[in-house]
Amino acid sequence: MKGTVDRIEENFAVCEMEGRVMQNIPLSAFPEQPKDGDLFDYENGIAVLRPTETAERKEEIQSLFERLKKKK
Repeated sequence: MKGTVDRIEENFAVCEMEGRVMQNIPLSAFPEQPKDGDLFDYENGIAVLRPTETAERKEEIQSLFERLKKKK
């Protein structure tokens, strides 16, 4: 199942999973400390970060933001 880290609260990552379902995942399930906006795969209690996809999404969002600023 794919997910996105929304925020970190205490020992959990609050994540938006497929289907827009929010789920608290223990930080211990991640190989390293996740950050807000990180994309990951979650299977059998193990979260695998997807840094390439995260970077691509951040670039896409930044590009959209820049285009919106130019329309003013």
